[in-house]
Amino acid sequence: MTNNLNVLLNPFELYSIPLDDWISAAIDFLVNNFRPLFQAIRFPVSLALDGIEALFLAIPPLIFLLIIGLIVWQLAGRAIAIYSVIALTLIGFLGIWEEAMVSLALVMTAVVFAPWLAFPSVLPPLRAIAWMDWLNLC
Repeated sequence: MTNNLNVLLNPFELYSIPLDDWISAAIDFLVNNFRPLFQAIRFPVSLALDGIEALFLAIPPLIFLLIIGLIVWQLAGRAIAIYSVIALTLIGFLGIWEEAMVSLALVMTAVVFAPWLAFPSVLPPLRAIAWMDWLNLC
């Protein structure tokens, strides 16, 4: 009687969705069948990431703070620039400057490659809109 009540009150012990197994199987399938594609994508991304990371780590932190401060001041205003410089200074004093530059390099690489990945998916709808506009003119 107690076991039936447990199953009734907590059905998650008896039933579960094996989502982790499904995801692992999907990833294994993608890796096994599309490895050449992933390797082709990895090369330019890795090249850009390594270059940006090397650039960020080659610039002395004080110069980098000045550059970021000036860029952010021009793009977002004085208050955000001051906040950015203070935040990066705190990161430096916490001793995680190199790790922060690696993270910033990852973000900048994503910013560089995201439009290249998104642009082909935008073209068909834009062409359809242009075609509809042309039809409306006729």
